[in-house]
Amino acid sequence: MEKKILPMKNIVILGSFKDAYNNLTYKTLFGYQWTTLHCRQAQFVRITDEDMYMHIPGICKDPLRKTPMHSPPPLEVGVSVYLTSLQTHCTEVLRIGDMTDGGWNVCHVKPYRPPFPCLVYSFGINKDFSFDDLIVKTYGCDVHSFDPSIGQPDFRRGDKIWFHNLGLSGVTGKLRKWKVSTLKDIVDNLNHTSRRVNIVKMDIEFSEWTSLPNIIKTEL
Repeated sequence: MEKKILPMKNIVILGSFKDAYNNLTYKTLFGYQWTTLHCRQAQFVRITDEDMYMHIPGICKDPLRKTPMHSPPPLEVGVSVYLTSLQTHCTEVLRIGDMTDGGWNVCHVKPYRPPFPCLVYSFGINKDFSFDDLIVKTYGCDVHSFDPSIGQPDFRRGDKIWFHNLGLSGVTGKLRKWKVSTLKDIVDNLNHTSRRVNIVKMDIEFSEWTSLPNIIKTEL
């Protein structure tokens, strides 16, 4: 029996979530997962919407991209599959923070909600503390907020919120002009080694991918 390989064209991929602004992370990870599993030979992956124009010749000749994008290692594939796989159906979801950008969904079912006393790390603020403020009001957690990109020095926002002029990365040091650190070093420096971090929120413009392998490797 002869096997024919059909060209991949006009493929529609369906995910088990609503196509809405609040689900942009789901959309990105879902597309990344499908690409890494089915198009590992791809040299470039670009995310765009139907109302955007892409100048393909210009992208291919981009002098800032010295080498093509290669397929990610198995660890990153595993992480993307894990993050986009539904493990528990949450019957009670709370929107913590702003209803648009800046807010995040938290499962409020008793076995999964953060217990008191709880500890939250919030990476990526962009001057929007709506998630951090409401997580304190809802659960009474200690919240440590991190963002090196807004030009704000360390300060204490309230009784339970501390802001750090620091970013999350896979290494500790300098990233461009910003100070960054691994999650393990942050936990050590804040003397949280004896506490459990109940929620880690990350909205750090794709730096998640450089941070997650280190987090997994250090077994945090």
